[in-house]
Amino acid sequence: MPAENLGDLRAFVAVTQARSLTRAAALQIELSVDYALTDIAAHRFDAGVRIGSGVDKDMIAVRIAPDLRMAVVAPPECLAGKPPPVTPQDLVEHRRINLRLPTHGGLYAWDFEKDGQAMKVRVGGQTAFNNTFLMLQAAGFAYVPLGLAQPHIDPGRLGLVAAVSRLPTTPTVASSRRHWRW
Repeated sequence: MPAENLGDLRAFVAVTQARSLTRAAALQIELSVDYALTDIAAHRFDAGVRIGSGVDKDMIAVRIAPDLRMAVVAPPECLAGKPPPVTPQDLVEHRRINLRLPTHGGLYAWDFEKDGQAMKVRVGGQTAFNNTFLMLQAAGFAYVPLGLAQPHIDPGRLGLVAAVSRLPTTPTVASSRRHWRW
């Protein structure tokens, strides 16, 4: 499986679940999936998976997957009739779809790199979602994990405008329980 594919994360959950349930028949696993920066200790979770480096200082964090590759994608009808964007500034000529994170305080800035320097670009736009899966269904340019977009790119439902390869979006698992062995 390609390293940039979020399937790696799904595979980690599936394998971990299968191994854990095989070893301990009385074990119960409950998964809660959302985009909020949840305090796993306060909500009494044993562990949490987070994309990025936002782990509290009293948590134990272990990297579980490679850095994510992000992509700017758009459906073919949005790519027709106008020149494709070459720079982030060119996006103003196109419909943009944004991600609103519940605990982030606004729209998610798109991360790019130029000459080895990281750039955060606020692209604005007419549409915002709180879910990347919905963004893939909308008509406009979206900034999403490449692994989520690839199944839509391969059959031609989406066109790849740009792939961003270096991004500080490392999937990590964190726990407030210091006795866990990863």
